[in-house]
Amino acid sequence: MAGARDAVIVGGGHNGLVAAAYLARSGLGTLVCERRDVIGGAAVSEHPFGPEYTVTSLSYVVSLLSPSLVRDLGLASFGYHVYPQGPYFAPRADGRALRLPYDPAARRAEIARFLRLLDPAVLPPDFLDDIRAWQSRSGTVKINLALDRLPVFTSHPELDPQVHGGTIVLAESLDDIENAFQEAVSGRPSALPFADICIPSVFDDSLAPAGHHIMSMFTQWVPHGYADRPDANALAAYADRMIARMETVAPGFTDSVLHRQVIGPHQMQQEYGLIGGNIFHGELSLGQMFHARPAAGYADFRTPVRGLYQAGSATHGGGVTGIPGRNAVRQILADRRVARWRQRATPRLTTTAQAPPRS
Repeated sequence: MAGARDAVIVGGGHNGLVAAAYLARSGLGTLVCERRDVIGGAAVSEHPFGPEYTVTSLSYVVSLLSPSLVRDLGLASFGYHVYPQGPYFAPRADGRALRLPYDPAARRAEIARFLRLLDPAVLPPDFLDDIRAWQSRSGTVKINLALDRLPVFTSHPELDPQVHGGTIVLAESLDDIENAFQEAVSGRPSALPFADICIPSVFDDSLAPAGHHIMSMFTQWVPHGYADRPDANALAAYADRMIARMETVAPGFTDSVLHRQVIGPHQMQQEYGLIGGNIFHGELSLGQMFHARPAAGYADFRTPVRGLYQAGSATHGGGVTGIPGRNAVRQILADRRVARWRQRATPRLTTTAQAPPRS
């Protein structure tokens, strides 16, 4: 760390690395400081089950990573490759399933078929309005599994890239999701947790040994207080229930689990630096979005401290996008240009003011 630097990046997450790369491309001497012994932040890939298995410990899909950013930084030459994820698949305990194909006509037909099976009484008119206004402070739990085979769903037993390679949702109804949330609000981990699941090894067989797979489960909810007051036994029981729920729609799933990693709010906070265990570095509530993210008057990545900028997921455009990092650098370079212009302009303005009047 000897020597002066033009810029110091605090935190080697994906946005910090993007910012550092753009600053270095612009010719600035840049230092990245990271408290862990690996870089990547919440988008890091690790080997909790040994070197043969690779999992994204917290994040599980890349978001809208800008194509221009990928080109600017030459990410493809470093192995960056996007495997398009398949459509949504939501298996139910009664053997039915809702599929949302990419084809618009097929998607409408699937939704119409599924809705005919629902009791309209469970969908009151104002329910979606309440959900849209819903601000959640409950905790997320990331569960990573090593499997010795793919799950076989009762509702779709055949191997299908559109199912196994898509987003698998475990939720029976809106009431089901609401109950899980309210249990966490009242201080109890959800009895029937919600899960958003993907199996990246369906596309990339380098992530696990031949015939084995990695499953990534984004699950909710546990009490948000677990970030500071963890309950290891309750968290383990929560993970057991999550696997049991998968067993309900895919019999035999439990026996296919070779290893599991359960990362709750406390570990997210202590090990990965996510305050409160919040993967977005702050709730995505109305008062914390757009011009108010991270604070009103500071959505331009500046801070009240001159020369200090923010570029994490708590800023506008966050998520696994790299956009905050790139946009913060644009603001930094624009401010430097203005500063240089002012330095050049000041002597000329002073000279003009002191010049004698023309006769």
